[in-house]
Amino acid sequence: MDSKKLDPATKFVRSLSGDYYLLREAAVALGVSPRVLRHYIKRGETSLGPSYAANMGKVRIYLYTAEDVERIREKLQSRSVVYRNEGRVAMGRPAIFTPEQRLERQRKFSMANYYRKRYTKLTDAGHVEKAEVALRKARQLEEELKR
Repeated sequence: MDSKKLDPATKFVRSLSGDYYLLREAAVALGVSPRVLRHYIKRGETSLGPSYAANMGKVRIYLYTAEDVERIREKLQSRSVVYRNEGRVAMGRPAIFTPEQRLERQRKFSMANYYRKRYTKLTDAGHVEKAEVALRKARQLEEELKR
């Protein structure tokens, strides 16, 4: 790459002794958005941050070594979730429930809400026995969701 076409920050980093990645280069190497790495820096996660930060005027330039990139790659892979049946990978904390379990929980939440509303309507209409049945069903569903 011709050094005349490089922006000043990149020229500055290339003039340093040692091989360093800029934040955006590290992000490309990791397959994530530069915003993800900036988020880790902002949160102060030292295990996911750069080794060095250089100042060029008022601009802070974050520098990553090859070891940093590998360390961050390992951390990100340990945080990823692979959905077995779907073959896709999602970054972030591991999911507590499978997609099927989430759908079932949403269905139960909806049913519990329905029975709560039904309880209110039946109580207002004076149907006490039917209202108690609806309340019992709502509580049973809510109890299942707590497990």
